[in-house]
Amino acid sequence: MKLSSQQVINNIKQYKYVSFDVFDTLLKRNVERPTDLFTILEMTGLSKYGSIFKNFKSIRIKAEQVARNKVNEEVTLDDIYKELKGKFPNNIRYWAQEKEKKLEYKYCNINENIKPVYDYCINNNKKIVIITDIYLPQSLIEEMLKKCGITQWDALFVSSTIGLTKSTGNLFKYALDKLNIISSYLVHIGDNNISDVKKAKENGIRSIHIPTQIVNITYKKRSVNNIWDNVMQTFLNNNILSVNENHKLGYENMGPLLYGLCTWLIKELKREKIKKVYFMSRDGQIMKKAFDILNTDRNIQSYYFYASRRVLQVPALALNSGSYVNFINSLHWEENFTFKYFLKSLGLENSIIQKEISEKYQIDLNKKFSSQNLSTNSILNNVFKGEKNTIYQNAKDELNCLMGYIHQIKMDRKIAIVDIGWLGNMQRNLERILKAENENIDMHGYYVGIIPNKSHATEIKMKGYLFGPKFNLDLFKAENHVNALFEQIFMADHGSVKRLVKAKATNNYIPITYPYEQKSNFAINLLTNYQNGALQFLREVSSKLGKLNISSHYAFSGIYQQFINPTHKDAHDWGNIVFKDVNEQYFVKDNYYFSFLRFPNKFLKSYKSSMWKEGFLSVHTKHNLNYYWIVTHLHKPKLWRKKKNER
Repeated sequence: MKLSSQQVINNIKQYKYVSFDVFDTLLKRNVERPTDLFTILEMTGLSKYGSIFKNFKSIRIKAEQVARNKVNEEVTLDDIYKELKGKFPNNIRYWAQEKEKKLEYKYCNINENIKPVYDYCINNNKKIVIITDIYLPQSLIEEMLKKCGITQWDALFVSSTIGLTKSTGNLFKYALDKLNIISSYLVHIGDNNISDVKKAKENGIRSIHIPTQIVNITYKKRSVNNIWDNVMQTFLNNNILSVNENHKLGYENMGPLLYGLCTWLIKELKREKIKKVYFMSRDGQIMKKAFDILNTDRNIQSYYFYASRRVLQVPALALNSGSYVNFINSLHWEENFTFKYFLKSLGLENSIIQKEISEKYQIDLNKKFSSQNLSTNSILNNVFKGEKNTIYQNAKDELNCLMGYIHQIKMDRKIAIVDIGWLGNMQRNLERILKAENENIDMHGYYVGIIPNKSHATEIKMKGYLFGPKFNLDLFKAENHVNALFEQIFMADHGSVKRLVKAKATNNYIPITYPYEQKSNFAINLLTNYQNGALQFLREVSSKLGKLNISSHYAFSGIYQQFINPTHKDAHDWGNIVFKDVNEQYFVKDNYYFSFLRFPNKFLKSYKSSMWKEGFLSVHTKHNLNYYWIVTHLHKPKLWRKKKNER
């Protein structure tokens, strides 16, 4: 039976002496099983000493079994490592024993479920007793407890020091004798049904059983593929309760993704010996913040590059040699678009100029055009030719400002740019402009993902983290299913960049941005808190655990679960996010509850028009259903959203 911390507190109020077990009670390890530390130790040993350390884990486990058969109750770590004599050279054996102690210290974590109980005991002047069965030395146990904030106790009984164990009941007898109290004065809290419950009761001690494993994270179904995924999953579960409620979702879901992405990026930059990396706005803003937390190499400098499709596409018109076809082929076009959007794509955004052109050619600004056969559209071709000088002059002005900005940020001859993905069109346009301006720059693009089934990766230097040509097609399909929402979590705190201009006061080139699309403070705070939670995770995991080589599948799985099977609250909250492409819409249409049985037609109509169908179903039902299964059986999504061709 799972008891809340308050329920445990209610059960110990009458007792003067409160006893705690250590592992899985006061402390947790940031691994799924204690023997996983031996896996990490073996990997470290193999890296340091080579094949002589092969099979260390199984040898270490067997050595403990042999040592235990030689004593009546408890062994020590020294006893265990004596059994390794002859199996490893002495210097390696001594190193392994010390390394095991260091790993125990490194991977120990406070049990956030029990910490409030301990704090209650401190604040209410309870006599705190700690009783543990463990082969580790008492001095190490004391260091681990203090590291995790357990700094006060009245008595500590460690089986490896005393030679008696709870599992026989003898350590309880010993503790009662040393404390000079009768058993009814003491209540014991622990997770083991035998040593913490049965044996305590046999000695007349009231026992409170707590579960060994408690799931604290919201989205627990994740893709755990290796020991480091295991470590990160356990770390998340052990630490999430200490996180501010508004930051939890980003902490547990976006945190691992940014960690995996940035550790991969750092390796790539070092391998290519790249010293300057530019994070492209807007998606690159949160990635740069994450990178700066994890990057410890002072030789690698990061910059935020104010750019957008428009910032790079419009200046490129000055390089098109006046060709309408080249202009059409250089841009992404929605299936249907307005004349106003066409003029905007040409860089003609001034409302007065648009009105004049509209009247001149007698074309309504809201008139719709199709992207099919666009290159042969005589009406638009006529406008392009008629306004050629205006288009070219504007493009040339913007090109000059763009190049001034590029010189201002002082690019090296070899650089990296980082963006979310997907086709590398911004990188391609930037390279084209730089080449035309005789700027010889070796540019490497690094992306969250790149579309596998295109030839773009062979045309420019680009790599993807989650997926790319010939790898992780499953992640490509999974990300595609939640793409629109996925892109929102990378949203910067400013609107898309419209153009770059030269500030008269400073002579510096600065960005002019469009209005930020999120209108409500609720949506803005939701995205901000989500990203702040992710950054908090990065700071904590890097300071406590250092470098972990997690898999890309694990890094993505938390976000994926959040969006395919959202809780009712998360669906309601994230349904209020505005998605803007050519038009704006909320992710969940009609974001309030109404009955399918009472209004079936309205329900189905709203379902079909909602961008986030799993979210819609979660908002409008009160049951914990497999929304992803329902959606995929009601609707077969296209392999790839057309919008991705913009990137």
